[in-house]
Amino acid sequence: MQEIIKIVSEAKNIVITTHKSPDGDAIGSSLALYHFLQKMNKNVIIVVPDVFPVFLNWMEATDEIIYYDNDTDKANELIEQASIIFSLDYNALSRIADLGDAIGKTSAKKIVIDHHQNPQEFADHYIVDTTCCSTAQLIYEFIENFNQLGLLDKTIGECIYCGI
Repeated sequence: MQEIIKIVSEAKNIVITTHKSPDGDAIGSSLALYHFLQKMNKNVIIVVPDVFPVFLNWMEATDEIIYYDNDTDKANELIEQASIIFSLDYNALSRIADLGDAIGKTSAKKIVIDHHQNPQEFADHYIVDTTCCSTAQLIYEFIENFNQLGLLDKTIGECIYCGI
């Protein structure tokens, strides 16, 4: 975890990704991490393979999310500029459709945070706990391991709550 903390601390551009047909855990954990990293003054964006259900739009910053299938060129540019790619709530590049090609090719450090079994080897670092109920729970623990629980606010808490 100390190496991950160092990598994140030194990062400039960060892209958060999640699986195709994102659900509450995928979007909630992505947005919780997004808001946390923004509070750490990081340049961060979320790229999802495709649209998610409109009932998740109540969370702050859903309108900032980039849809890979609708804005491929912009997403690819952001991925190429990234120093870190977070892969949330998926364990294989096949779970992110065409976005998987871009993630597989980038030289950015890749960090998987997930609660699914048998992760495919495509990342540099893995935070995987199959006993957790959700990736959102792991995002809370990630923030805790950064010793930054003081940065938790209502916005981050709502996103974690949605994921759980």
